[in-house]
Amino acid sequence: KVLPRELARELGVSTATVSLYLKLIGKIKKLDKWIPHELNELQKTECQEAYSSLLLRKSREPFLDRIITCNKK
Repeated sequence: KVLPRELARELGVSTATVSLYLKLIGKIKKLDKWIPHELNELQKTECQEAYSSLLLRKSREPFLDRIITCNKK
């Protein structure tokens, strides 16, 4: 079982982005779990394209380079 936040961390994207793509490929959240539906060929292709897009984005945009932190006292 892979949680969206774990997948987001591995891909270097936000949890919201992963959740959006999960919804786009036809997964729904029930009882705090992402449940797959039966996918037709078009949905399988869209799923593969979404994963490929996220992996490509990770390789082009290092996530940690975009984070700015500050301690205010």
